[in-house]
Amino acid sequence: MESPVCRMENIVLTAAPSIQGPVPFRLASTHHPLPTTQRSPRPKTQLPRPFRSVFTLALLALATASFAQTPDVQVKADLLPTGFSGLNDPNSFKWYDNLGHYSTVGLSVTFEQGFHAFVSERLQTIRGNSDSEQLDEYYFEDPGIWRLGKQYLPFGRQTLMREDARAARGDTRLLWKGVPLSFAVCDNGEKGARGVVGRIGSTVGVSFAVGHDFGAEATDFTLVRRPGDSPGPGRGYQAIIGADFARRLGMYTLQAEYIALRDGDSTADKSTDVSDLNLAIQPNRYQTFILGWSREYGQGDNFFRLQTRILLTKNIWFEPMIRMKDNNFYDLGVTIHVKV
Repeated sequence: MESPVCRMENIVLTAAPSIQGPVPFRLASTHHPLPTTQRSPRPKTQLPRPFRSVFTLALLALATASFAQTPDVQVKADLLPTGFSGLNDPNSFKWYDNLGHYSTVGLSVTFEQGFHAFVSERLQTIRGNSDSEQLDEYYFEDPGIWRLGKQYLPFGRQTLMREDARAARGDTRLLWKGVPLSFAVCDNGEKGARGVVGRIGSTVGVSFAVGHDFGAEATDFTLVRRPGDSPGPGRGYQAIIGADFARRLGMYTLQAEYIALRDGDSTADKSTDVSDLNLAIQPNRYQTFILGWSREYGQGDNFFRLQTRILLTKNIWFEPMIRMKDNNFYDLGVTIHVKV
């Protein structure tokens, strides 16, 4: 099946210098499989739970001590218990959904001056993820202007690529038509994402990531591979560029995204492209249905999905999703989403 997106051939772009020097970025027409790996369970490198709790409280205490006024403190929970069944995989229960969204609990602190601090912890980590921290996010920000700490990076619509890293982020608008611009400098360690990421645009956007080890987390490209199949630490790409589009018409929302991955960090990380096209139908505020088609160009695999989101009661949704890989069943996830 051919992609609805036009291919770009014989185009050569030179990316901005990475930490290790300039990175040649070639949008070639040759595609290779998006790397995955199958590995046996192994111990995860994590802080002991008491130390993680102390770190969380210390971060909030430090932020609070910076201001004389009493802050507004809220406990947050975003729970996604999921029953999972997949081709050649046993039935299982996980505290993250089929697309790698974690269940988290955390604290949100808002100060009278407008500053905001947030810390969240994962209830379950994902096997083989290059980000083995139990803490999902921890940052301090002036909302809409800057953010400092661990966060999800501004790339695309975070439908295909959803990278989490320690970063300094800035948000602004261009003088020309007030177009939004977001950028971040990130460093997740020697074998994690490190470099510069950014996105410009609103309805139509262009994104880039230049550095090393991008696109290898368990939360990346989960529309074309399972979260547990991510390649792991020390893998990924040095240059990624993407384009995305979203438009809402009444109860219909159409989204499209295309990402080119180039200059792999290892010989196993071959250049490839990934795309997604989906249509969301929301007949009322209690129900949403999503029909999606994703394609990985290395193997030429097509993934078709049906997602449903139904409000059961206040703050609780029923969210099943079924996927087909070409003409075969791929996986099924049934999630009860609780958000408070």
